[in-house]
Amino acid sequence: MKIIKSTTTTQPPMDVLAHCRVYPLSNFYHPSPQSITLPNTLISNTDNDKPHIGLLHLIEHDFKMSNFKKQLFNHLTTSNASYLIIDITSTWKRFLLSSSSASASLMYMNSTSILSFEGLINYLVQLNDHPTTALQRSLSINNEPLQLTLPLSGIIIDNLSYLPQDPPQFKILTNILKLLRKSLGCWIMTTSYGLEYNQGIENTISTSASNSNTYIPLNYTKEMDIVLLHERDLRSRIL
Repeated sequence: MKIIKSTTTTQPPMDVLAHCRVYPLSNFYHPSPQSITLPNTLISNTDNDKPHIGLLHLIEHDFKMSNFKKQLFNHLTTSNASYLIIDITSTWKRFLLSSSSASASLMYMNSTSILSFEGLINYLVQLNDHPTTALQRSLSINNEPLQLTLPLSGIIIDNLSYLPQDPPQFKILTNILKLLRKSLGCWIMTTSYGLEYNQGIENTISTSASNSNTYIPLNYTKEMDIVLLHERDLRSRIL
């Protein structure tokens, strides 16, 4: 949608149009930001008091859909909004199909086009610039028509450990996630594996030094509003 602002009011109609400027609607309108609230039942820290969480990163230790991640997803989703799951690992579909939350408001993106950094970033850029076009590339989890009229409340990207751990690329990813949050108002949750997984390969240790709990570059995790480390079945710790 565009807003047309006239630069003159004294000329005939056709001349007026010739002197109009076109401004993106985003210059004048920003959606209300959606935030994540973490329930104390899922967090082991006693100081779980971080409000307005827009960017969350979860460090997991299993290829499977953990019970913690399932519970967190059920807590974050509601029936009056839509959600986009970008499933790099191809682990979400079975859970989503069996979930009580399964509806046309769950949009599922699982394509070879997002299995590279370039492909993922290109898709996210398209989502920012042309949301409807990008979302139409996804699938409704229950094969119903996509509910594109509902506000996009959240995006889940699982799992970044399958991408090359390249700090400059992660800097680009950070910037586009922040841009998406600003332009669409949605919260964004990303995941990675712990140190026992190097580039998505189980029990493979990287030779590079790391002061983190994941091989995801620090220049990425430091930009998150919150980082969770999954410690046991239904509990995670805020780092």
